[in-house]
Amino acid sequence: MPIRFFPIKFDKLRMKLEAAKRAGYDKAITFEFSHFMSPNSAYLQAGHLYDRYKEYFNIK
Repeated sequence: MPIRFFPIKFDKLRMKLEAAKRAGYDKAITFEFSHFMSPNSAYLQAGHLYDRYKEYFNIK
């Protein structure tokens, strides 16, 4: 059975992270499937999500 939903768009994830930061939170949990955060995923969007996540947190 195929997955019927796709990775979150990074703009939306960033908005949520920044809102949490303004509210005083310094940790966050996202419930994205692990393969949606993998640069080796079959989903093209997953590689982009991973790249944007690394850029946002300045991870090399």
